[in-house]
Amino acid sequence: MWFTRIQQPIVMGLWYAAQGIGIGLGGLIGYGIGQIRAELAPWRYEFLIIGAACAAWALVMGFLVPDSPYTARGFDREEKQIIMSRKRDDYHAVEKRQFKWDQVKESILDVKTYLYFFLGLTANIPNGGTSNFGTLMTKGFGFDTLQTTLLQIPYGLCQTIIM
Repeated sequence: MWFTRIQQPIVMGLWYAAQGIGIGLGGLIGYGIGQIRAELAPWRYEFLIIGAACAAWALVMGFLVPDSPYTARGFDREEKQIIMSRKRDDYHAVEKRQFKWDQVKESILDVKTYLYFFLGLTANIPNGGTSNFGTLMTKGFGFDTLQTTLLQIPYGLCQTIIM
């Protein structure tokens, strides 16, 4: 609702590129947390610290990010109309939260629904394997746990550059 159709691929590319930055920073944070020598295992501290940070960030985003330009604080009525008028040529300017059975039927009969599903499935199965077990595979090459955590930095950087 904020970006025109022409802007949306660029914004989505930047969004996915930021995931690589997060992976790289996560490697640094994980390395730092791995240095903690205390009662709990380092991986438990990582879950506690990262989990608390993510929960806090979710609360911040929940309160700060508006649902639509209509509910955004900081814009007067005229500015909100300008934001929405940018999307006039996109044929999608107003958000409607109504459930319509004819749209359900249309989506079930549309072949693109299934193509998008299989695209997501085939892209995310290998992605899940490499992101969840990539450090274990790297560790198999003779690196220790903290070194494999640091090796997430170039992995994230490559992902950001490719995006």
